[in-house]
Amino acid sequence: MIIPLFKLVKVKLKAILFLGLLFGATLIQAQERLTLNSFLSSTIDSNLVDQDSTTITLLSSKNYNIPLIKSTQFRLETRRFIETFQEFSVRIKPNNFREISSQKNIYANKIQEVRLENKIKINESLKNRYLLALDYIFNKKTAILYAIKQQQLKDKLDLLGHQVFHEDFEVKDVIESEEDLLAINLKIIQLRKIKKDLEDYLKKVLVLNTVSIETSNLISPEQIINFPFSDSISNEYLFVTLQKLKINTLENEMSLSIAKSNQLLDFVQAKYIGKSENLFEDNLSIGLAINLPFFAAARQDKSEFYFEKTIKQNSLNDALKKHQLKVSFAKNEFETSKVNYTVLQKQYENSSVTSIYKAYQKMEGVSPLLLLNLKILQNKKDIEILKFEHELYKAYIEFLSLNEQLFQEPLLNYLSPSLELLEN
Repeated sequence: MIIPLFKLVKVKLKAILFLGLLFGATLIQAQERLTLNSFLSSTIDSNLVDQDSTTITLLSSKNYNIPLIKSTQFRLETRRFIETFQEFSVRIKPNNFREISSQKNIYANKIQEVRLENKIKINESLKNRYLLALDYIFNKKTAILYAIKQQQLKDKLDLLGHQVFHEDFEVKDVIESEEDLLAINLKIIQLRKIKKDLEDYLKKVLVLNTVSIETSNLISPEQIINFPFSDSISNEYLFVTLQKLKINTLENEMSLSIAKSNQLLDFVQAKYIGKSENLFEDNLSIGLAINLPFFAAARQDKSEFYFEKTIKQNSLNDALKKHQLKVSFAKNEFETSKVNYTVLQKQYENSSVTSIYKAYQKMEGVSPLLLLNLKILQNKKDIEILKFEHELYKAYIEFLSLNEQLFQEPLLNYLSPSLELLEN
């Protein structure tokens, strides 16, 4: 009885171990399977965001403001090396209040410039992640349809092989089917390569051993077609704010340069000469040094600043016009993709191929090859619709991005049916 009992326990332990390993593998897969929301939200935790936070912290911890006192000097002078003819003086050179104010504004603007530049980079990263997710999703869907078509063509060649000696057999069907199958095989290889490249990139970005994005909870094409787009943005474009800030920085740099060249008070000095019975008679003096206001010294600097400012303003106006044109093109492309998808979807729904296939299925004696040809034709339409659906989703994200609606806070997942919040 001891040996069978031992064997029974051993078998149970193996079963428990097997189930444990299976559960562990399932748990690992579940942990590594990302939701679309998590994938998009990981942009918020990316290295780019960390760099932004670190840069702003470092800049904010530094103090580049000009102090009130430029320099302080203590001077000692003697005449004929006689004690009563010794001079002591303290000279203080102040900074211009306008100079202090301009430098303070320049420093504050520089911090804002860095913050905006980083924000623009983060927004671009988020848009790229949306498009990457779409490429991953539609590559997966397309691969499934091509795998179905591959099997359909194999089945068709098998059927044709059994009909070689039939009167209505045509070699042309075999040749065309083999050519189609070859093209499909090459397409599947290409799709697998794209999938591998996408997953390799995801592994590098997310630092995971395996990557799989959950794609079941996706906004429908109908929701995208009826999406309430805003005709105007609530705030100005970030790049416009950035360029205006740079122009303002330039103006403050001009004010700083002019303030330095036109500083009226050069220094204040207190001087004490030798010894005397009466301390406040002749031996203690206070003096000021006044710079004469020769404005011509700053005239050339002003001209250069005004010239650079004009160039920046013209560049900003041109950039704004180009961006508005891009938004207009993106909107037109989105409208076109909506029309293309809607028309193709209606044609598919009203297609006679579907109704004929359903009718033939119910009939007896219908050629299996005919039914298979109808299924192949349906699959071809499915692939075509999926292609236009992908274009619709990409045009939707591109338009949201250019209109900066994609980056409005609080950040939303624009690929989810309920537009859920991105996790922080």
